[in-house]
Amino acid sequence: MSRKIRARMAWAASFLKRRWDFDDYPLDYVDQGECDSKLPERLRHKRWRADMINWPAVSGLCESKEEALADAKKKFAAHEASGEKMWRPGTGPGIVFADNQAVAENAALRDHFIQNVLGFEWAWVSDESSLWDFHEKADNGDLYLKIGEVYGVDVSHIEGAKLAAIFAEIMEQIGTFPEDDVVRAIRLSRDARDRHNQVLPEHPWNPYAPS
Repeated sequence: MSRKIRARMAWAASFLKRRWDFDDYPLDYVDQGECDSKLPERLRHKRWRADMINWPAVSGLCESKEEALADAKKKFAAHEASGEKMWRPGTGPGIVFADNQAVAENAALRDHFIQNVLGFEWAWVSDESSLWDFHEKADNGDLYLKIGEVYGVDVSHIEGAKLAAIFAEIMEQIGTFPEDDVVRAIRLSRDARDRHNQVLPEHPWNPYAPS
């Protein structure tokens, strides 16, 4: 029986009850196969998925069907206890895209970043997008270096490597985008001087050394 038919049957049956329990919702078990052990830990998936049809947020994930079911029940109970909307069996919120208002504030920089740092002609990015979403390596080192090369800005301190925060930091440093070549040269020279002065010894002849 298809997922669509099972969803419709659960929806129809839901009108016979005033309160819905976990067992009223249609589940579909999906064997996702063994994960490539060469992938970084953050990209490895669980073997089994217990899909609550049309309501993926409360679907369960684990290495066995039984554990995936237990995970789904746990998520369902947490959602129910939160007081948030309980979707009628067989229905759900559909695909919900994260907001992109923050990244849209720097639209020109965003588009330039996608092409010149991430290496794509186009990509959908939201306020929740991060550098981690665009590669399979164990760290963001290569992209941090690329950002420094393209914009002359260090963003390695940005928590979670969120793109919205990275764009804000770049704009904070360069002021306007695109940055004038002369202004960029002056800024980078100033930054290099400041970094050099920070390691100079404290002598009267060094007015720039940190006190």
